[in-house]
Amino acid sequence: MTRKISRWPIAIAALLLLAPLLIPSPGYGWSASWINQSGDFSVGDTIGGFSIIEWNNAGPTNNQWTVPWCTWFSGVGPNDQMWLESDTGSESSTSLTLLTDRVGFMMTGDYNDGFGAFYVDALYIGTFDLYNLGNKSLIVTGLDYGLHTLRVVQTGNKNPSASANHVAIYGGAGLEPEHASAVPLPGAAWLLGSGLLGLVGLRRRL
Repeated sequence: MTRKISRWPIAIAALLLLAPLLIPSPGYGWSASWINQSGDFSVGDTIGGFSIIEWNNAGPTNNQWTVPWCTWFSGVGPNDQMWLESDTGSESSTSLTLLTDRVGFMMTGDYNDGFGAFYVDALYIGTFDLYNLGNKSLIVTGLDYGLHTLRVVQTGNKNPSASANHVAIYGGAGLEPEHASAVPLPGAAWLLGSGLLGLVGLRRRL
């Protein structure tokens, strides 16, 4: 007599082995740093060694950020900026349309600038004193691979040496991704389907 082998333990084991392939790539542990480079950019430019794959301008020319009521615009071309101005704080955001795990906030700061809080989606990156910052960019890496929203909040606070509490933004960028999903979903689904078909064939032979 041929002993029949239950297919369920084999199927469950196969699913446990293949399930990680169906789960989207998690975050790799994010980090943020300021670099001495900022201004108006275009797709294909390089900043901090990363190629820009998407550029959302914050200035008056083709603005792609939300515009709060307490906003001034300054300059054109390489000096195209949005200034968040309020004694009680204001904020602006922009949503990227290309998948990535690295983004950049392109900022500037002089004697008129105060504290700004930075967010990527719901992730709080930090609050920084922008007084006499100069032209610098906050680069955030190690994010989940996906679509991201950049948000800058003017806290209303300022350095005692600052004459105002403005927050000045050139724009935001999606940077070339470091990590994408290791196995695309269609490929993972194909592997899972092939495994299940193999189990069906094994069952029939038994």
